[in-house]
Amino acid sequence: MTARGVPLAARARVASTGAPAHDAPMSAKPWHSDHALDAATVSALVAAQCPDLAPVEAKYLDEGWDSVVYEVNRGWIFRFPKRAEAQACHDLECALLPRLADVVPLPIPRPSRRGTPGPAYPLRFMGYERLPGTPAISLPLDAADLDACGRQCGEFLTALHAFPAADARALGVRAASMEGRFERWRAAMLERLETIAPALSPALAARSRAFLAGPMPSASAAPGRLVHYDLGDAHFLLDVGTRRVSGVIDWGDVCVGDPAMDLAGLWQWLGEPLVRRALESYRGVAIDDEVLSRARVAAAVIAFSTLWYGIEARRAEYVLSGVRSLDHTLRH
Repeated sequence: MTARGVPLAARARVASTGAPAHDAPMSAKPWHSDHALDAATVSALVAAQCPDLAPVEAKYLDEGWDSVVYEVNRGWIFRFPKRAEAQACHDLECALLPRLADVVPLPIPRPSRRGTPGPAYPLRFMGYERLPGTPAISLPLDAADLDACGRQCGEFLTALHAFPAADARALGVRAASMEGRFERWRAAMLERLETIAPALSPALAARSRAFLAGPMPSASAAPGRLVHYDLGDAHFLLDVGTRRVSGVIDWGDVCVGDPAMDLAGLWQWLGEPLVRRALESYRGVAIDDEVLSRARVAAAVIAFSTLWYGIEARRAEYVLSGVRSLDHTLRH
């Protein structure tokens, strides 16, 4: 289970601006934490504020752009924001996810614990029962049943995109305009290309340069839908026995925006075949070539950002994910 928002993944929030991390300059380290934590501190915090969970055994699990994640008593996830502005992502998840969990067909977190600031940790934190499964980013691509996962994703996105946008906004979900974003992403990826190029084969590096020199799609003028906005292999959980999706995590970037951004997360994970299979069961907005073009380009941006993050943060699984995602995203 991960807390990262890479790309759109990126998840990537620079929470104070609502912009994904792939819009951040190379000098920024969005995963920097303002407050140190360790397992002993987390155990004490949770025991004090959630006494029914005592005695508490906390274990570091993962971290990302906005949060540090600890597993508590082998059944709970507690996420701690790294900076004050990241609390807004947690606030939003706590407001939205219990409502959303009742209408989407895949398990998502249901925040049920909220920690208050104190001397040991000055920010609000959140907890929920851990969802079963392994992040797909940690597994080989053939660990997933493509047909089954495609059906699941199509049904999941149908329900997600049908959630009333007005209700989402009333719960604090922001509207995210894509105007000018593709060009900003291009500039950010060009800035990072020198960093990521050594991890690529000569052929894939050439395809990457050609992609970044090519045309970028225009923003959609259609009304926005509720979108996760940070889907991808880091945020899909997979049941390794059934090879099916067992959950969708990390909702800190949820917004009212372009549904193509969610298709991008499928493309980043298993490529166009997963998108095509998902569309067979998808009953949401009309999907035409322009939507698919935006999805493919956004998927490539997720791949670039994931690879850059993996290199900069020395996370081998993100390096592997970024390379394989670029390979199947830039095949045509």
